[in-house]
Amino acid sequence: MTGKQIVVLVVGAIIGIAGLRYVGLLVLIPALSVAACWWIFTRLGLHPRLVLPLAVAGGHGIWFFIGTVMALAAGGGAQTLIEVGLETAIVLAIVAWGCVSRSRPALGVLIAYEIVSIGFNAMAWSGAGDLRPILAVHIGLRIVAIIGAALALGRWLEIAPSQ
Repeated sequence: MTGKQIVVLVVGAIIGIAGLRYVGLLVLIPALSVAACWWIFTRLGLHPRLVLPLAVAGGHGIWFFIGTVMALAAGGGAQTLIEVGLETAIVLAIVAWGCVSRSRPALGVLIAYEIVSIGFNAMAWSGAGDLRPILAVHIGLRIVAIIGAALALGRWLEIAPSQ
């Protein structure tokens, strides 16, 4: 194991423990979703700098999908399906675009989308009540995706396919 991998493992474990204390077991769904995307994208040969933002956003999208199914099972109506289903489709489309094109525009759109979404999450904060811990996880995932995409853009010469 390299030094960077050990640091990522330790930081991930700390975030996971903090997440479990603050949110409870529900944090396992996004954690496992991000881990699955990370594994898949690594196996697909994505550049390591692209794996972080796309795995976090992809795992977040899978969490949305699971949340949609859970909301419908709990009696959620058409509005829930439209709101969460639309966000799921948008996130997964951006991630698919990023995986296929491996382009700067895809990362730029991911950053823009996540920034706008954080704005909506911030507006929802005051009315979230008991759901604030879950909303905090959403915001945290968005921030990590933004930072990862910004770092990838900042080091684009390492990622860009040679022509």
